[in-house]
Amino acid sequence: MNLFKLTASALVLLTGVLILDVATPVHAAEPEKPIHVGVLDTMFRDMDESSLPKMTEPLTKMLQAQTGQKGDSKIVKGALELGRQMEEGKYQLGVFGGVEFGWAKQKYPDLTPLVIAVNKHRYPKASILVNKDSKYASLADLKGKKMGVPFFTRDHSYVFLDRTTLKEGSKPDAFYELTRPKNPEAAMDEVARGKLDAAVVDSAALEWYKDQKPGLSTWLKVLKESEAFPPVVVAYIPSKFDKTAAKKTRDSLLNTTTKTAQGRDLLGSLRVTGFEAAPKDYDEVLDKAMRLYPAAEGK
Repeated sequence: MNLFKLTASALVLLTGVLILDVATPVHAAEPEKPIHVGVLDTMFRDMDESSLPKMTEPLTKMLQAQTGQKGDSKIVKGALELGRQMEEGKYQLGVFGGVEFGWAKQKYPDLTPLVIAVNKHRYPKASILVNKDSKYASLADLKGKKMGVPFFTRDHSYVFLDRTTLKEGSKPDAFYELTRPKNPEAAMDEVARGKLDAAVVDSAALEWYKDQKPGLSTWLKVLKESEAFPPVVVAYIPSKFDKTAAKKTRDSLLNTTTKTAQGRDLLGSLRVTGFEAAPKDYDEVLDKAMRLYPAAEGK
């Protein structure tokens, strides 16, 4: 199965697990409160929104059958909007891209990582790739050239491409001739074979490609690599989410790698190696990303 085609559906699975793993109420006699999960719209980039209800239905049924816990998930447009609705208590959990979480946290400082999602590398990077035999030495050399932005590209790669291109004086759609390969693998194939001038991919995609296609990968050259980005975050606001529910959700996600076959399958489909508590250097990495990639107006 092509690893890159799983990104969008895997994110839906993550949403279902977040709903599924919420805690039993502190007092069994008290009615259970539904848990509402907001998922940032960019997490489902390149996916038809109309298909989401059908994809989440099996997970919702599983939730009701196993726990009796009601819950729902909705897509929210814009990091600041999701932060605002979490601040108002509409959503108890929010799923953000790492840098977008930083943008929201700047305005809503009570936003707190419940867990981070790790995909081999705790802190992902993005790279702009060219063919090793090309004469391209800088982004300026790529002006007017074909840039591949694959379907299911991770959001930090979009941010990296956008901000580095702005430093060259224009937006990506004006600077490059943008193309949309069907996935990162296809984009790297085209660059390696000289059919595409450049492509932007994330570190996990590039590492996978080097492992799966060692011959073709030798034809790729990293023209520009990003600094480390903060990872995807499952966030909450402590004052807006029951402490017991938060602990159970966190513990369940942190133990996903070892306790159930379902958890192992989930991690495989998500292309992550596990969930972790935010490490000691997390704030430092997040702060640096905010300096390098400040929020654009309206984000």
